[in-house]
Amino acid sequence: MAPGLSPDFRWGTFAPENGFTLNPSRLTKKLAERVAVDGGTLLQAEAMDLKPSSTGVVVKLKRDGVADELRADEVVVAA
Repeated sequence: MAPGLSPDFRWGTFAPENGFTLNPSRLTKKLAERVAVDGGTLLQAEAMDLKPSSTGVVVKLKRDGVADELRADEVVVAA
């Protein structure tokens, strides 16, 4: 992993040959489809805070202007 990253990061990807995409919308949709096919859950919300816990991750969210909290084994944050 890159120096300076928090030890909370366990893995990442490095794709030196993939510096851009001609269609970011299509790429994002295809990645989201794959997450769903692989059993993941997709939601759109504003992540206000992420905290590791003994059982995974606690994410404080704001969905449609309402505060919410999500507990998960793992999360992917994409912006």
